[in-house]
Amino acid sequence: MDITTLFFNLSKYRILRYFSFFLSYIYIYMIPVFLLFWLFMYSTRKMYAFSLLFLSSFSAWFLAELIKNIVRIPRPLTSGLIVAEKGFSFPSQHAAVTMIVGVVMYSMDKRIGAVLIVLSLLVGLSRVVLGVHYVVDVFAGWTVGILLGLVFIKIFSKI
Repeated sequence: MDITTLFFNLSKYRILRYFSFFLSYIYIYMIPVFLLFWLFMYSTRKMYAFSLLFLSSFSAWFLAELIKNIVRIPRPLTSGLIVAEKGFSFPSQHAAVTMIVGVVMYSMDKRIGAVLIVLSLLVGLSRVVLGVHYVVDVFAGWTVGILLGLVFIKIFSKI
């Protein structure tokens, strides 16, 4: 049994389906709220932090979308059994965006960044459990997020 099948089989457990749904859909929309709260309450360089977070996350989303439309790998055949997703599979935009937010945030606040990176790993795994991505899609998304995050940190360190 390969690892993707293993994760797909985990979806038969109701609690994992609910947790995966929360991570993949509700948590994604909570990230901006948490980041804006952190930004206005704790950040000393508000415009710098906002610009870095916004531009890097938008760039990760855009790059992942561009790669999806070039590579055009279909979603797993199990897609739609738990949740329905449209479009192509590779790479996972959820994984890319959550990882870049974690990496960039780590450069500004190590504790919050570490938590966000762990949550990004859970989001990626939840996409496989929900049956909307293969494991390689998620790894590719994490890679896009990490590499692009490091590029943005390097660029913004000169500002």
